[in-house]
Order: sequence, then structure tokens, then C-alpha cells
Amino acid sequence: CAAVQYGDPDHLIVMFSSITSVRKKDFDFKDFARDLPQTILFLRDNDTRTGYHNGIEGLSDDIDDTVKFLQYFIGKMKPKRVTMFGTSIGGYAALVHGYLLGADDIITVGTVSFLDPAVRDALNGAGERIPFAMEGVVNFYRRQGREPRYLDAWALIEQNADKVKAVRMYYTPEDDIDTTQTMHVA
Repeated sequence: CAAVQYGDPDHLIVMFSSITSVRKKDFDFKDFARDLPQTILFLRDNDTRTGYHNGIEGLSDDIDDTVKFLQYFIGKMKPKRVTMFGTSIGGYAALVHGYLLGADDIITVGTVSFLDPAVRDALNGAGERIPFAMEGVVNFYRRQGREPRYLDAWALIEQNADKVKAVRMYYTPEDDIDTTQTMHVA
């Protein structure tokens, strides 16, 4: 669930894949990234119900463990710039890991995030791309008898706002769900 495409060692891009990549058993943007000059670390969560909270299969066991791996990888590479990138649930992972690491920049597309059920209901369900998309994460922690960590990306961003230099979030303004998700994080 991890692969490296070596390129310019001064700029590392960590690309978090979406749920779609699990079905394809591949990484999002692999073809697109083929000609990029940067070094790219592709990551994928094979458990579509946990949104990277259970780590990267064969690499880490949870978000904190993935952050430790990324710190080690970045420490070995010593890039001058680290960019986190992701789409859908991968966008959520890019935000969470980027803010925990203090990435230079984060780029997301159609980001999925947790919305309080009361907010989601007030929006008539427009709050989530996939209905109850983060319910699997909540259940993952419930099975372990623990409170969810990093569930609401907004709270994490607020606590670590000074750690990241730039965030770019792309979404479709005509799509109520995309707009709700992005504005919640923004």
C-alpha cells in the first residue's frame, strides 16, 4: 500500500489515494505523476471503512504510526519542501497528516471530512459525499473501546494552524456536498 517514485529529492509529494484506488488495487494519480519531476510517495488505505485511521497496511497501525513513518522517511530524504496531496478520503488524510507533520503545503480535491451528525442532518444529508462516510472510522474506534482521534479535521487544523504554510482545496461549487465538505474544513 506504499510505493515511491524517485525524482528531485528536494521536493517530496505524499499522495494519499481515494477509496477508488482500493477497488483498482492501484494508486490514484500514478499515470498523471509519471512525468512529474518530484519524488512521490504514494499511499493507500486498503480498509475503505477507516479513512487511514488504521494506518497503511504493512507499514503502520494508525495515524500516529503513519506520521512516525513519514517523519523517518522525510528525515532520510531531507527534502526542502514537503507537499501532501489527496482526493476524497485521501484529501482528508492529506490534511490530517499534513497538519500533524507540519508540511509545507497541502493540496486537496473533493475532500471528505467528518461532520457532526446534527450539522449533517441540518443540511438534509448534504454534508457527506458518501452517506455516513466517516461512520466506519467511528466504529473502528468503538470496536477498540477508544475515542476517535483526529476525526474532525477542523479541530486538528485549528490546533496546528501555524505548522502549515499553505493549503489549497479544490471543489465543485455547484455540488452541495463538495461545497459543504470544503467550507467545513476552510
